[in-house]
This record gives sequence, C-alpha cells and structure tokens, in this order.
Amino acid sequence: MKCSLLAALLLVVVMRTDVRAADAGDPAEAPPVAGGKGKGATMDYGPFLQSSLRGPGPKGAVIADRAITIKLEGGAYVAFDTETMRVAAAWTGDWLDLSKSHLTSPKGSAPPAIAGKVMFTTPAGPGWSHDGSFEDPRKGAPGPLPREHAKYVGLYVAGGRPVISYTVGAAIVSEVFEAVPVGDRFAIVRSISVDGAAKPLSLVVASAAPGLDVALEGAPAGTKLSTESGAVRVALPAGAAPVTFAVRVTDADGKAAGPFVPRDARPLITSVVSAAPAASPVQGIETVGVLGKPTANFPYVVDTLTLPFENPHGSWMRVSAVDFFDGGNSAAVATWNGDVWVVSGITEGLEKLTWRRFASGLYEPLGVKILRGQMYVLGRDQITQLHDVNGDGLADIYQNHNNDGACEPQYHHFKMDLDADAAGNLYYTAGGAWNEPRAFASYNAIVKVATGGKTSEVIARGIRAANGMAVGPKGEIVFGDNQGHWVPTSKINFIPPGKTDGFYGFPYDPRVFEPKDAKEKAKRQAELKALYPAGIPTTYEPPLCWVPYAFDTSSGGQAFVPAGDTRWGPFGGHIVHTSYGKSSLFLVLHETVASGGKAVVQGGVLKFPLTFEAGIMRPRFNPGDGQLYVAGLRGWQTAAAKDGCLHRVRYTGGGAPAPIPSNLRATRQGIYLTFATPLDPATANDAGSFDVEQWNYLWSSAYGSPEFSAENKTKKGKDTVEVASAKLQPDGRTVFLAMPEIRTVMQMSITYKLKAAGGGGAVEGAVYNTINALAEK
Repeated sequence: MKCSLLAALLLVVVMRTDVRAADAGDPAEAPPVAGGKGKGATMDYGPFLQSSLRGPGPKGAVIADRAITIKLEGGAYVAFDTETMRVAAAWTGDWLDLSKSHLTSPKGSAPPAIAGKVMFTTPAGPGWSHDGSFEDPRKGAPGPLPREHAKYVGLYVAGGRPVISYTVGAAIVSEVFEAVPVGDRFAIVRSISVDGAAKPLSLVVASAAPGLDVALEGAPAGTKLSTESGAVRVALPAGAAPVTFAVRVTDADGKAAGPFVPRDARPLITSVVSAAPAASPVQGIETVGVLGKPTANFPYVVDTLTLPFENPHGSWMRVSAVDFFDGGNSAAVATWNGDVWVVSGITEGLEKLTWRRFASGLYEPLGVKILRGQMYVLGRDQITQLHDVNGDGLADIYQNHNNDGACEPQYHHFKMDLDADAAGNLYYTAGGAWNEPRAFASYNAIVKVATGGKTSEVIARGIRAANGMAVGPKGEIVFGDNQGHWVPTSKINFIPPGKTDGFYGFPYDPRVFEPKDAKEKAKRQAELKALYPAGIPTTYEPPLCWVPYAFDTSSGGQAFVPAGDTRWGPFGGHIVHTSYGKSSLFLVLHETVASGGKAVVQGGVLKFPLTFEAGIMRPRFNPGDGQLYVAGLRGWQTAAAKDGCLHRVRYTGGGAPAPIPSNLRATRQGIYLTFATPLDPATANDAGSFDVEQWNYLWSSAYGSPEFSAENKTKKGKDTVEVASAKLQPDGRTVFLAMPEIRTVMQMSITYKLKAAGGGGAVEGAVYNTINALAEK
C-alpha cells in the first residue's frame, strides 16, 4: 500500500534524530488478563490496544477517553492519551481488566480498566503547555485539544514497539517507551524527540507523589525540572533544531539495590525505525468457502467465505466491516475486537481463501473503506489510515486521518460504517448518549470528513442509533435508524446531495432525561438552549421508508446497486438494506415525487428469502465480480446464529428474472407495482390477489410506538385499504392497483399472491412502503 504524504511525514518524524540507541528487543507478551472471560479474554491484541481506559478497581473512573495502552518489557505498561498528549498512567503486573468491556461479552457495560499496580498517573488536562499555559481550552467539553495546541498524528510499529507521533504547536514530537528494571522495581523511560519548537514548551511528566523519582538524560541546555500545581513538569527552551532526550520515572514502592542508576537507555527512536526490516512473511490461514445451492424459484444464493475462527492470535472473529481492494480478489475485513484482516483468493469457487491479520489493537472498528488504494478504518476514537511500509503484510503506520469530535465510553457512543463520495470525502454515523445535550453537538449525527482529513462537519442531526449508511453515485446518502425513544420503528432515511441542515427525528428530550438535581437540571437546560436556540424541533425530515419492527428490529447498513451493471440481476440503481437484528437482506424500492415545489423521496422494502449466519450490517458490492458481499456479527441484540459471518449474495439467474417487485410508484389514483418477472394476466388482473393495509406511528418520547389507524389518529390498529381493481399494464410486469381512498401514510403493506407468466411459479410476498407524497398520475 502506498504511503500518503502525512504517513510519510510520520515516518520522517521518527527518523529525524541521529542518536544511537540501545538494543530495544521485543516487548514481552502480556500476562493473562486479570479479569474477563470468554473468547476475547485470551486474545492477542498486539503490542498496543486503543480504547477508553478506567483506573483500577471494579468502579474505576475513566482516566482517558482515547488511550493507547502499550505493552513494555517484563510486565509494565503505559497508557498514552491521544486527546491531551499525556501519559495518563503507568503500571506493572497485570495488563487490563476486560471483564466489563465489549471485548469479552456481546454487550459491554464499561471500558477496559487497569489491572495492575499503578506506578504513576498524570493530571487530567493537556500534557504539554500552549503559550506557557496548561489551562484546558475545552472547558469540560469532550474531544481532543484544538489543533493549534496539540494534535495526535499516529504511531509507527517497528520490532513490536510503537513510536508515538504528534504535534505541539508548530513542533513535531515523537516518543517511544521502555521499562528498565532497577532492583525489584521499574523505571519507565520516555525517549522524546522535539523538532521545530519555535517557543518554549513544558511537558507534564507525572502527578507529584511522595518518593516519586524523575530524572532527565540528554536534555538540551536550559531544560528545567520542577514541581508545579501538583505535577512534575519539564520545561524546554525554544529551539528550531531537533533535540532528543529521555525522561525516567520511578515510583516509591519496592526496595532498590542501591542508588537509582538506570541502565543505558539512550533514545530508541532512530534504531526502532531504521533497524526494522520486513518481518518474516505473514503466514496465512487457509479456509475453503461454501457455495450456496441454487433453487428453482429464486435466482440468488448465499455463499459463505469461511472465517478463520481458529487462529494463532486467538482473535474473536466478530466481523464488523468489509471492503475490497482493486480487482476484487482480496478484501479488508475488520472485527469488533480491533483486528483488520486481509483475505485473498476471492474467486468464483472460493476454493482457497487465505487470511492474514494485517492490523490489531484498534478501538471498536465498525467501518472500513478502501479509497484510491488506501485503507481507512473507522473506530470509536478516530479514522485510522493503515500503511504497510516495508511490505511484510503487517501494518506499520497507524495514521490518525481524523479524530475530531467526542469519544466517550458510554455504550451508545458508537461510530459506525464508513463510505466516501466521488471527491474522496469520507462519511460515517455517530451515535451518542441520550442524556447529555452537549454530546448532541457532535454525536447522533452523520459526519463528513473532508479529503485529507483535516476538517469535519456534521451534515445531519437527530439520529438515534444509525448502524450503517451508504453514499450514492450523485452524493445522496441513505442511512438506517433503530426503534427507540422518538423513533417509533426502524426506518431508512435519505439525504439529498448537498443537504446539511436536516433533522431526522431524535432530539435530546428533557421529558425523558431531565435530572432531578436542580443544579444539574439548570446545566442541562443551558446546554439544551445552546443546542437548539429556537427550541426542540417539532418536526423532522420524513424517511424514505419506515420498516415494521417485526421485520427489522435493528437496522444495519445499506449499499447502492451499481447502475447499468446486470451482473447482480435486474436491480441496478436500487438500494439494498440490511437488518442486523433479523439477519436479513431487503431490496429498497424508491421513487422521487414532485410535491409543493420539492422533490420528495419515498419507497418501500421487501425481504429476500435468504438466510445469513450472523447479524448482517455491512453490505458492499465487489467491483471484481459485481456480486454483493455482507459482513456481520453477533453482539448486541440480534437473532444471529454465529459470532461472525462474511457472505456473498450471488445472482444465479443468468438473465432470468426474479419473482419479486422491482419498482413502486404512488399516485392519487393508486399504486403502480412493477415486478422483475412477467406476470400471469389472470392473477395480476384479479384485485383479490392483493391485500393492502395502512397505519401510522406516534412520534413521541416513548420507546417505540403501537400501530395507529391512519383514518382515526386515536384508534390503535391497522386500516384495510380497498383495492377497487387491479390491471396488468402493457409491459406485462406492472400492475396498477386502483385505490379510491389512497392517502399519505407512514406505513403501508401490500401483500401479493400471483403467478409468473407462462405457467411459471408462484410470485408471493409483501412490500412495506411509506407514502410521503402522491404523484398526480
């Protein structure tokens, strides 16, 4: 994979110093996890793990929202906070307690916690000064420090050791960590390189504590070590030339065998990178795919790309995303526990699939996009661009493409799916806590990240839990949302190209979340006023389609079927929608109606009669074979049978039509329903072949909604809609259903029992559609 300009900068940063290093060696494997059971407890997460991090103990408070926990020699660890550029904590003994996290369970309740004995921590807030001040400019708001203060660039892994890189003002900083044994205790050594410090800078080393020993080695003249405001700090003089020095910290516990004399720990930065040749070729794990068996009545089958559930890393193969490299013979596959795998050998027969773990230690990666040959992975903390610099099949650079906005461990703060438009801008969905108005400023939204990753913006608000989205060929966006407060049932939303001010129905609502404490209540009200200056919205953008709860309890992602490409049958230009909760695939029939001077989008869904092994949520079309691939897992609520899956939905028709609808059009006279197959005139012209019902939902703070009559808003239940006549149109595939009392309605169901033309088989099923507007004819 080619190295981008920013990734090249990261590589240069860690190679700038010319100081000879001591032998780094390989960090020792972490001891068994102190807490946690299940498949993720004994997994090898690699040399680091990105996550939110709690302090020790079952009720430990979160000490870093974006932490990189790095394994050092002999069972020592440091956690670097990429929001503040500080070492949040260092400890020895056991690694992390994963028992309350999603890493060891289907639905975690808290992030990983420090499991060992803490050596030292640092105060919450900036790890480096800005214009001589350590004041936190965020004022309690979540998210990283402003770019002009400090910005995390990424990390480089060489010899199993991560080198951290970031900026502080105009200066470029890189550092690497090691644990040096001293008697029966450790010294934590930070080797730091600073380049281009046009102004004096100060660094927080640790919170002041009795017996804590801090020393410097190789620091430039004029460097000062002091204790201020309860923290040990290092003050560096201004200097444009690169400087490299080491900070050594030893805690007060244990008995040293004589005075504190560290071993030679000269900076490791240069040798870690320059002495990191390609590792031995990564050994692949081979599996054999399973082809689905064709049936006589439906021209699609589900093939299975067999996952390497048994693997040397102990990786829990809960597949969270997939995307394809050029040519389509290989793909990047992410897992919820932080891996990215590359699978090759994607051929028609799937006879030999080869899997290699390419990256690890990422924070809940739930989206992958291959864009112009570059791999981008969406985690809860950031979009990471991965690079293999030395060509050994392992990611060397984990580059921060963008980490704007908040990252918090609250369960619903997921970031999900990743797609791009033709210009190279990336898009993802951001969930959020439902009881924090401040979070709604950057969460519960669709986020656009500009090409290059330096800026981002919210382009849609009012989203509850959108587990997936897709960008269309014209820049239009579709995304799902799930039933809950203010979302009466699952739905598919549509954002026209260029629209950035839409509200999609899920507000912060004090009637649901307002605290009892008077001060906290006043604070929330102030945040609410800042969020909605004109008041809580009283209406919302109507969705393309509502989906009944019985058919989609938890929506997944979507994909646009490539227009003009018939390799996947007759549905080019359509949209597919996945149900994570029901492990199902839907075809979306959509139309645009001119109404009141606006273009109104609406449509319906129908379920493919196919079975999947897990909760599918990431559909992608392979440019190589033109077929649809879906990735899924078993985590939060789902009917999934297996922990993970990667399937191919393959068209087997050879041009044969599918016995399902392909288009839907609502008019003031009735509905035109077009099928992909020619219909038997006798059944198509019989109104008795169709049953139509309609109902509405209540948009409210209640969790979900019953069905309400569209004719009588206070009456629960469905209305039967009269089909006065059914008439097959000249094309032989379209039926016009005359409905004298048709109206706009949130939900309609059209059940059909027909036959295909020429003595063909049954054409039976149901479409669930929404009518936002009616065409004149």
